[in-house]
Amino acid sequence: MVLACSREEDKTRILFFSFVDDAPPRPFHHGDIYQQVEVVAVAQAPHCLRGFKAVAVAPDGIPPSLLRRKGWEVSKAMRTSYDGLSDDAHGIDWPLRRRMPDLDGFAIGAGGSPAAVVGKWYCPFMFIRDGERRLKDQVNRCMFYEMTLEQRWEEIYSCDNTHWGSISGKQPDDEVKVNVTVRRSTALLGGTGAVVQEGGVGLDMVVWEKMKWELERGGWVAGNGDLESIERVERREALGRCWDKFGCYLLLESFVLRRMDGSVALTCGFRHTSKTITKWVSKRYGVVLL
Repeated sequence: MVLACSREEDKTRILFFSFVDDAPPRPFHHGDIYQQVEVVAVAQAPHCLRGFKAVAVAPDGIPPSLLRRKGWEVSKAMRTSYDGLSDDAHGIDWPLRRRMPDLDGFAIGAGGSPAAVVGKWYCPFMFIRDGERRLKDQVNRCMFYEMTLEQRWEEIYSCDNTHWGSISGKQPDDEVKVNVTVRRSTALLGGTGAVVQEGGVGLDMVVWEKMKWELERGGWVAGNGDLESIERVERREALGRCWDKFGCYLLLESFVLRRMDGSVALTCGFRHTSKTITKWVSKRYGVVLL
C-alpha cells in the first residue's frame, strides 16, 4: 500500500476554513497519476535553498500531509550494499553488446555459444508478481529482483559434408541449403518451463516497456507473427567442396530475472532473425571460417 494524493473535492469546509482529508493508502499502480508527486526545493531566502516540498502531478491533486508541508529534509545513509544489492548494475554495457559473443569457443553441433552478460539492473518487488503471494509477503522474501541481458549465438542448423572423403563416388556438396523455422520469442519460468496464465511470474508493464526499448535499441525488429522461416543458400568459395562441417547461428538475447537468492524466476528470449552468421570447418585445410 502506498500514499496517494487527495482531490480538491475531498476538502472539508468549516465556516471560512477548509481542511484536506488525506486519501487512504491503496495498492501501487504506476499509471495512477494521484500516486505521483514532484519533489521540488523550497526557497527560504534569496539564493538559498533549504528543504523540499511535494507538488501533485495531477492538476486537482493535493499531496499527503506528510509531503505537502514545506521544508522537510532528506537524509542519506552511507551504505555500500542494500539487501544483497551490489554496485555493478550499471545498465547496458554498449561496447560489450556491440561486440557480439565469441564464435571460436564452441564446436559445431554444440548448440551455440555460452551466454555473455551485456547488461544488468534491479527491479523493485512491486513491479514483479511472483506466484500468488501478497505483496507484503513477497517483500519479505525478495525486495529486489536482478535483471540481466544476455547474448549468445544459437545454432539453428548444422550438417556434415557426408560425401567429402568417402568412397561412394558421389560429389561432395559445394553449397548448403538452410530452411528452418524459428520461434522469435520464448518465455520460460525458472528458465526451463513455459509460462502459464495462472500463478507463475508476471511483469508490470513498465518492465515490459523497458525490455522492449532495450530490444529496439539493439536492432530488434518486430514481425507479423511469432514464427519466422529462414531460407538461404550458403557457399564458401575459398573451400569449394573441401569442407567437413557447417553451422548456421542467429543472435539470441535473453532477459533473465533472478531473485536475490540467485534462483531464476523468469527467462524471456528474443531471436534476432536479421542477425545470422555461419561457421565452416575444414579438416583438410585445418581452418575454421566464419
